[in-house]
Amino acid sequence: MAIKEIQRLLNRDGHREVVDADLTSYFDTIPHQKLIEALVRRIADKAVIHLIKMWIEAPIVEKDKKTRREKWSTENRDKRIGTPQGSPISPFLSNIYMRQFILRWKRNGLTWLYGSVIVNYADDLVICCKRQGDQAMKAMRIIMADIGLTVNEEKTKLVHMP
Repeated sequence: MAIKEIQRLLNRDGHREVVDADLTSYFDTIPHQKLIEALVRRIADKAVIHLIKMWIEAPIVEKDKKTRREKWSTENRDKRIGTPQGSPISPFLSNIYMRQFILRWKRNGLTWLYGSVIVNYADDLVICCKRQGDQAMKAMRIIMADIGLTVNEEKTKLVHMP
């Protein structure tokens, strides 16, 4: 669906500048407190919030490749960041947290300013712009830093479409 939306924006709607953004370790760096605050705004049931808190803080069990012994990691709980990758709830939580970026983008009037549309799924993000893609990329970096996420500068680029 995301690819079809991007094709539509490029082919029919005149978006010619695309910010192709990559976030460094997105799932591993989502701040728990800000994520829970975002969830509380949408979920009234405290038991569900408690269950999600337990899920994101649960230890990760991995088998050591050499010894085949189980190894427990509580890094998410200790650092209070990250969602369990590979878990069925991670894409949901990542989309809820990415909404923080999208809402700030819209509230700051950047949709209108750059003639932009954000297309995302989990940790993948592109911003299709009709104008000033370079400024859109700068604004994206500022907002991402403000919500506690890091842009991977090596993989993030501005693409000008013919």
